[in-house]
Amino acid sequence: MPRACQPGWETDCYPMTREQMDDGAEPLRTIIVGVTPMARLYRNLLTSDIERAAREEIIGLVCFDRHFLHSYCYGMKVLGRINDLEFIVEH
Repeated sequence: MPRACQPGWETDCYPMTREQMDDGAEPLRTIIVGVTPMARLYRNLLTSDIERAAREEIIGLVCFDRHFLHSYCYGMKVLGRINDLEFIVEH
C-alpha cells in the first residue's frame, strides 16, 4: 500500500533504514501530496541518494489544483486530486 508524503514532513517521510528492512523487501511506494517545488526537491533528493532510492519508490503526485490532473509535473505523474487519494491507493 502506498503512503502519502507531503514534502516538509521529513520525520514522517523517511522510510526505515536498509538494516531495518527485510532482505529482499519491496521499496516503499510513495505518493507525494502537492505539486510544489518541494515535491521536485524531494524527488531530486531521492535520486541523488542511492541507498535511499533502493528503499523508496515514488509512484506520483496528488494535487489540490484541477489544472494539473492527469499530466506530468517535475517528471512525475499527477495521479489525481487529494480527494481521490483513497481511490488511487486502492488501484
